[in-house]
Amino acid sequence: MSTTPNPAASQILLTPEETSQALGATLDELHHWRRHGTGPAFHSLGGNLVRYSAAAVAWSASSTATT
Repeated sequence: MSTTPNPAASQILLTPEETSQALGATLDELHHWRRHGTGPAFHSLGGNLVRYSAAAVAWSASSTATT
């Protein structure tokens, strides 16, 4: 078994709906976090198309679970 990080896994992008479910947050909360520069890292792909890094979402979920 390899312990080498999988670069492809770190580049998985989630929709706002998937991110909302993973974090237990509403879509409105995600929008608020984006506007205020808080919450998980996201990528704006033009227009209203937003995606979240799966790694950032996992980190956010683990950090909120411990607080």
